[in-house]
Amino acid sequence: IYTLSLHDALPISGGGMGYLLEDTINVLDDNVLNSLNDHFERIWIKVKINTKVIMVGLVYFPNDNSCKNECADLLNELIENISSFTNEGIECALFGDFNGRLQQIRSANKPSFNGDLLETLVETEELKVLNLSSTCRGTYTWYRGDLKSTIDYALTTSTLYTCLENIVIDEVGLYDLGSDYNTILVKFNIEA
Repeated sequence: IYTLSLHDALPISGGGMGYLLEDTINVLDDNVLNSLNDHFERIWIKVKINTKVIMVGLVYFPNDNSCKNECADLLNELIENISSFTNEGIECALFGDFNGRLQQIRSANKPSFNGDLLETLVETEELKVLNLSSTCRGTYTWYRGDLKSTIDYALTTSTLYTCLENIVIDEVGLYDLGSDYNTILVKFNIEA
């Protein structure tokens, strides 16, 4: 059994964000840092799995190479947020549409402003990119007709990464939610 939570997008954009959690995960706060009410398209949720408290973030970055100031501000906000949580000893997982491509994934000599921001976030906060883990099945997170790309990522702090059981990028549509994005499923093994 799962719990679904959906949140409308800001008036300037189109979609919205949502998450689906197993009912065994206890949501302690679904609006950490008042994240549903500020101008950033990101949400922080505080959950408890067994005895472990984890901050789960969802984020949306505007299209690559557009709104560069807004994207840079969002990056700085995420760095500040994650630093604050980890300084309190809380592990973090961040999932989102970064609308950018990491260097390991994009074509050589093809720029990606958002991808570079993502790399800065990963390096600054020493995060792990689950899409690049050996347990990841699937590559492409977005498709439209014959076009496909990897612009969505799952990130965790190092200690939480050690609990990763697997990640599946559903390229075959088994968990299709009616979007041009492939569902990303992440499973952790967090002991009591």
